[in-house]
Amino acid sequence: MLRSLLIVGGNKEKRWQFALKIAQENLKENPLSHPDFLSITGLKSIGIEQIRELEKKLVLKPYQGKIKITIINEAEKLTLPAQNALLKTLEEPPANSLIILTAAKKDSLLPTIISRCRIVRLRDETELEKNSLEIPEIQGKRVGECLKIARNWAKTKEEAISFCQLLLLKERESLLNEPNIKKVRNIVYILKTIRFLESNVNPILATGNLLLKLVK
Repeated sequence: MLRSLLIVGGNKEKRWQFALKIAQENLKENPLSHPDFLSITGLKSIGIEQIRELEKKLVLKPYQGKIKITIINEAEKLTLPAQNALLKTLEEPPANSLIILTAAKKDSLLPTIISRCRIVRLRDETELEKNSLEIPEIQGKRVGECLKIARNWAKTKEEAISFCQLLLLKERESLLNEPNIKKVRNIVYILKTIRFLESNVNPILATGNLLLKLVK
């Protein structure tokens, strides 16, 4: 199950706001006043002590909800020791946790950090609108409608992966609120589709096929 995200592209404010939207979607209220929300940033750098303090907090059970969410804003400011410390957490993330990193470019982080995160890419204003959490409703859609959504949202490999990641977040949040086997299957379908997309299959066909499975 998805435990870490890396949001790249756009500008600093848009990355921060997008991360907050994801946190709010999962926590069901303003994350800035929620006891299960943590935020890490630094003026010039983010040091190892901040990551160690984060580790101590993440092992605790959520106070109010079912998940603890951490945003590491401007993760490119993580020192090398801090990145190595964070890597241990990303390799074995605590249960019921979601870690969101933001950075201008993914290459500003260690490859081992990048490999343990799902990448969400923000581009210009048009693409940012597509990447908002206001994804189209798919339940009840017919074959032609599913393919139209795929053509609009998954023209490229990167767009398709980002779209699937948003579907995954929504399905994951829905599963936490109302567990059932269909939602588990949907998560498996989405994860498989992301792996197919990473293997360079046709993004529109892969996404359209996924949507058809999700509406059944």
